[in-house]
Amino acid sequence: EDPTKLSPWYIHKVNLMHVAMLDAADFFVQAQDAVNSDAKQSLFTQAWAHVENATSIEDVLVPVADSPTILFMSAHELHGMLLLMTGDKANAAMASAAFAKARSSQGPQLATRLGQARAKKLAGLPCEAKAWYKEVLAMMDQASDKADLPFWAELQQGLAMCQSGPVAVSQADGCWPNLGGLMLPLFLYLAHL
Repeated sequence: EDPTKLSPWYIHKVNLMHVAMLDAADFFVQAQDAVNSDAKQSLFTQAWAHVENATSIEDVLVPVADSPTILFMSAHELHGMLLLMTGDKANAAMASAAFAKARSSQGPQLATRLGQARAKKLAGLPCEAKAWYKEVLAMMDQASDKADLPFWAELQQGLAMCQSGPVAVSQADGCWPNLGGLMLPLFLYLAHL
């Protein structure tokens, strides 16, 4: 089958990718809640296997404009977000690589840039994190909700990293961000249904 054409095969693969993403989120949440360390490790192993399956499917598919999707989140973006949610500095480089892969296949996304900033911050690279927070700010419309956004305080703290003087804030480019990538809470909710 042709991975560049909207066909029954393509739709089937996209659906399989979404199922794998939901399963990954489900096992990840279960692992976070597990009390027994063996059960926790087993659940994390299953989560990583499902996210690996989802990313391998996404790697084969070429995005097409009419691609049917219930959510606009890259499997690689989900992988990066789950790695960040572990809070483990050892996962920061893998999370950064996952966000880079999402960016290369899905184009500019606000959540992907925010994920990159968080990965750099987790890795202990404040200057690189600040550069990504500037990228997030540049994607935002000047008339956005600012302080009402769930990541606004984090963004302000990120822009204040790695400097000796006042924050030089770049002008927003007037583009509305693609907020589809901020769907992890929905994934986690759906995983518990």
